[in-house]
Amino acid sequence: MKNLFKIVVGLIVISVLILSISSCKKDDDTGSSSDLIGAWQGKHIEGYTKINGVITDEWSDDGDDITFYSDYTCRGGYINHGSGHKMTWTYEKEYLNINCIDCKEILSAKVLKLTSSELIIEWSEKDGNEEYYEKATFTK
Repeated sequence: MKNLFKIVVGLIVISVLILSISSCKKDDDTGSSSDLIGAWQGKHIEGYTKINGVITDEWSDDGDDITFYSDYTCRGGYINHGSGHKMTWTYEKEYLNINCIDCKEILSAKVLKLTSSELIIEWSEKDGNEEYYEKATFTK
């Protein structure tokens, strides 16, 4: 009887450990900052503008390329600022923040997917009755 009790307790402990480890696993779809480093080709960008809840403009087009460097700078035609602007970046808690130093603007985009070969982000802004949304897909 003591052996059976030890086996049952042992199985319970092992089950709890397995569940604890698997529940702490990070979502693989949001990668890490090291996955961002390199040249990304803009494959698709889509978005809309709404005024008073009514879509007034929609677009769907090829995206612009961007390159993220290990020194946390980036270059590219991204976020409508052209390739000549100095930009820096950070990646924290599933958000990619791009700071256009020349423009004095910061874009905070939610990372929907980040792997070593694919990046999908979205961002939006709301100002009074006007709303702006974009989603961009990149590949390496």
